[in-house]
Amino acid sequence: MLLNIDRASRLMGENGLDGLLATTASNVFYLSGLWSIGLVVLPTETQVYAIVSREQPSRPVLVVSTGELDTVMDCFPGMRVISYGNFYREVAEGVEFSPLEVRLKELGVGRDPESDALKALAAALEESGLTDRAIGLDEHGINPAYPSELKKRFPRLKIKPAASVFRQIRMVKTEEEIKRLRAAVEVTEKAILKAVSTAREGVTEAEMGKEFEKALIEQGGQPLITCLHIGRSTVFINRRPGDTALRKGDQILFDVGCRYQGYASDIARTFAFGDVGERARRYYAAILEGQERGLETIKAGVRAQDVFRATVAAVREAGIPHFRRHHVGHGIGIDVYDPPLLAPGDETVLEEGMVMDIEPPYYEIGTGALAVEDTFVVTKDRAELLTSISRKLEVLD
Repeated sequence: MLLNIDRASRLMGENGLDGLLATTASNVFYLSGLWSIGLVVLPTETQVYAIVSREQPSRPVLVVSTGELDTVMDCFPGMRVISYGNFYREVAEGVEFSPLEVRLKELGVGRDPESDALKALAAALEESGLTDRAIGLDEHGINPAYPSELKKRFPRLKIKPAASVFRQIRMVKTEEEIKRLRAAVEVTEKAILKAVSTAREGVTEAEMGKEFEKALIEQGGQPLITCLHIGRSTVFINRRPGDTALRKGDQILFDVGCRYQGYASDIARTFAFGDVGERARRYYAAILEGQERGLETIKAGVRAQDVFRATVAAVREAGIPHFRRHHVGHGIGIDVYDPPLLAPGDETVLEEGMVMDIEPPYYEIGTGALAVEDTFVVTKDRAELLTSISRKLEVLD
């Protein structure tokens, strides 16, 4: 499983919850291992749920449309499944079935699905033994009419908004989650190095971006963020790679990531194609010094906002006195942004097992941008980097 069971049980207790009801793609995946294709192709219409009780957090009940029953093959073992709606799969005669085909038959052939998602959800609550108890609802993905309908059907049911509880649980990663995040970082780093190996005069952002995404796909990753820009265009960081062509003296900025085994990566690197000038070198050294100071500050027990202050102060002292930033890092997991945020006012105390990014980029219209971003795990006394490629301003021939 991915679920941090001890943390989930504790937080359910603290919030007076007997169970959790996930409704969004990330939280359903977290509880069940299901990445719903329906939530991708029909996000405003699809209803998918995963329910766990406090007594049996490792035995989710999953609600999916009958058409998505084949995706249950990718879920954690032992899943209890309730489907709804019609989808027709015929069964061949005189054929020896594979284990997966046998499982699909068990799930979807000869069973009568519920007619709609609401009835399936009601059945799942009954299966979980939660119809007269308090459940924490991930309120962002459910049909807005359903909570009141459930209350009519189960008058003793208590429904409490709990999207924030899910985020609190997911802040601290399990060993399996850290393993997946480490792998996502490795895949992304290899793709960065592959793409930058194509650097030559005249190559465009779009061409390098294609090489980056191709390298991700070849390793089994799914492109998630491809912000790759050249020279002064680096200030347009959130646009897709365009037709800007590489010239001597340009910086190349990667702010990129993928999804791998359900988990996200988010890394930034800046390369120099020849001599980018003394000012750019000095400014890059300043943001790198800020990142180093922030990393030195990080350990269990430190507040998120204190890491922000240390990082920003160091960048200013090291050579960019006017440096400003709304945050210098964030948690990362199934989503690119998990809490906490390394930002002013965020008093979250860092805990062992949190996985985060630290980034103090600098953007300037007319000259471009410089950035370095790395992923780390919070340990008792330090930040353990998951990234491995050089954080220096590497000069390409």
